[in-house]
Amino acid sequence: MLRALLLTLSVVAIAHAELCKPDAQNAFKVRISIKTALGDNAYAWDANEEYLFKAMVAFAMRRYSSKSTTQ
Repeated sequence: MLRALLLTLSVVAIAHAELCKPDAQNAFKVRISIKTALGDNAYAWDANEEYLFKAMVAFAMRRYSSKSTTQ
């Protein structure tokens, strides 16, 4: 479970750094699909882990958008 959480955090950080720039070509077309990438070896998330992941992505997006509006 710790590996999955660390993988999730790193994916969020990478996606935020590379794809959430305003001048990125596909800035709004971000899709993270670990299950597609790993196939049968993918970790099955329970409801709490999925909620945490969605909350982290929403937090990162909200924080970024609030920074850009204040500048």
